[in-house]
Amino acid sequence: NNNNNNNNNNNNVDPKCLLTYLQSQQLGGGSLQNFLIPTHRLDQPCTGVLIFAKNGKAASRVQVAWAKRQVEKEYWVIVEGGNAGGGVDGLEVLRYQSKKSKEEG
Repeated sequence: NNNNNNNNNNNNVDPKCLLTYLQSQQLGGGSLQNFLIPTHRLDQPCTGVLIFAKNGKAASRVQVAWAKRQVEKEYWVIVEGGNAGGGVDGLEVLRYQSKKSKEEG
């Protein structure tokens, strides 16, 4: 019977929405295993790691870490036609670290 419920839920899931997909797969917290909170955002043209919390306490802790800038961010960009050296077939990989990371390392 539980499989029938999962199949019915999957029919209503927007394929472009990761949150509703994860909830439909019961990968969250709570008694229904569908409690998930995104703790930050990704800009649409970007790819990267997105952190979901399974309970309010975990979400709060992650959001506080973001607000206090305790999270180190590192960005990688591939640029066509780069010529700074180290490029392959006209592609150049550029790396950027957040200020906090630069100051520490």
